[in-house]
Amino acid sequence: LDCLAKEPNERPESARALEARLGEIVLDEPWTHELADRWWSRNGAAAIPAKPPAPDSESDADRTNLTPPAAAAG
Repeated sequence: LDCLAKEPNERPESARALEARLGEIVLDEPWTHELADRWWSRNGAAAIPAKPPAPDSESDADRTNLTPPAAAAG
């Protein structure tokens, strides 16, 4: 959550500092590439939408996925 801190001085000062902090986390089972591949095989489709909705679609009722005017005009 520190990565999302509003104040920049409350965030990790670099990617290396973040990597060091993440390395300090103790896991019951080590996280490996094999486990990551297995997780993405099972959950990837739900974690990442296949295709974003069109800007004028029903699913965009809250207007959060609009094409910027400059892009639409060009």
